[in-house]
Amino acid sequence: MCKCITELEKNIVGRDWKKKKVIKANFISGALMFSSGTYQASGEVEATLEGGKKPVKIPIIYSHCPFCGKAYPKPKN
Repeated sequence: MCKCITELEKNIVGRDWKKKKVIKANFISGALMFSSGTYQASGEVEATLEGGKKPVKIPIIYSHCPFCGKAYPKPKN
């Protein structure tokens, strides 16, 4: 079995979220968003922030397809 979710959680710990460090992260959901014949994978992580009392939910939008590994096109601004 792969360790992708565990690796995702480890990669989030230590990063900043709204000017506070993430000290613990748990992947809680994932989804595929469909629009005009395309799709984008997304998810949500429940994170404990440094000095925080309650965990917060952090949205995750993937840069690569979870099925084939190809990079999603970069959004146009």
